[in-house]
Amino acid sequence: MGVVILVGAALYFLPTLIGSIRKVVNIGSVFAINLLLGWTLIGWAVALAMALRTNPPHAYPQFWGSPATSPPAQQPRAGHLDQLERLAALRERGALSDQEFQQLKNQALGNQPPQEPPRRRPLPWPVWVALAAAVLALAIALPWALSGSQPRTRSNPPSTSQPSAPPSSTPPSSTPAVATVNASLPLVSCPTSYGVAQPGSAPLPPSVNLTVPSDLASHLSVYSDENGSMKLVGPNGWDCSASVGADGSTTVEVFAPGEVAPNLGAAFSPQQQEAIVGSETSACVGCREIQACPLFTTAATDYLNDYGMSCPKTRPGNESTYIISSGVIAFEDPAGVVGDGNPSGGPYPANGVMTYYSGNYNGSWLDTCTMPNSDHALCTVALNAFVAWYGSA
Repeated sequence: MGVVILVGAALYFLPTLIGSIRKVVNIGSVFAINLLLGWTLIGWAVALAMALRTNPPHAYPQFWGSPATSPPAQQPRAGHLDQLERLAALRERGALSDQEFQQLKNQALGNQPPQEPPRRRPLPWPVWVALAAAVLALAIALPWALSGSQPRTRSNPPSTSQPSAPPSSTPPSSTPAVATVNASLPLVSCPTSYGVAQPGSAPLPPSVNLTVPSDLASHLSVYSDENGSMKLVGPNGWDCSASVGADGSTTVEVFAPGEVAPNLGAAFSPQQQEAIVGSETSACVGCREIQACPLFTTAATDYLNDYGMSCPKTRPGNESTYIISSGVIAFEDPAGVVGDGNPSGGPYPANGVMTYYSGNYNGSWLDTCTMPNSDHALCTVALNAFVAWYGSA
């Protein structure tokens, strides 16, 4: 790019360069027209014509050496005496001036004026300006061209205990649209444990209607606790379990056959790799504020006002987030990174969504999907359904 700009500058100031080389007498006018009107092409052509114009002849004065440096006159030969006498007689009669007499005398004697050594003529100032403009254009363009050839990378800012605003990741709208269908997905009632005895609940419906991608409709089911308090979308044929705490908090875990339910909050084991886990904190004020304060500034502020302390949890620096709405944030913890996903830190990325509304006692809801990248579309369906069901205040 820098070479292109330099060549362009040289072509633009070509009339000025030609005029300087040809030593035209009006080089200043050539440069002014070239600089100010060259961009019009007509002005450039006029400047070029002026640079190629033939110089008019000039009678340059000749400077003879001073008397101290003038060469000594040659001694007249016998054949020249008559000619010198006639010239002297003409001067005495006034026919020749002293200057004419001296010139004719020098011609008769064969004297020549001393030749001055040729002087190197400096470049005219318009040429220096044109060269400076070309060098300046190269100096501006070369760093820009070099910086443009380097790949740009983006790094996430370091996490803080009270983030002012979570960083943005690529929004879902950038993904291509897929064909969808309103499907009737089978509903699976998961074995549920209770913190306190529960009265008998009404039987759950056999299916749930949900809009999903048409190519995945036959591969999905809906999983729920026995009371129907929380529903999750997951692959067909997976195992599940659920729990309802004494405070009303609910957790539903859906995991691949042959694996065990994730031990939430603990490290992964080889039997805990693929799972979809949903949870909500109920009306416990501290519970919902602690869960949400790494992602939501409002939660961190509420926790500081309620307990006089900063948020006890921090986001990992390489966790990416995307704000869906004021009360819903999506996130991704890369493989091996323990972050806001519950669970997270396993062999697969943890993609999730979290809700928080200040003053709302329905709790903070969290859904996390840990599956290989090849099944990313399944996680997208599960998280979208969770936001549709529980993302409102």
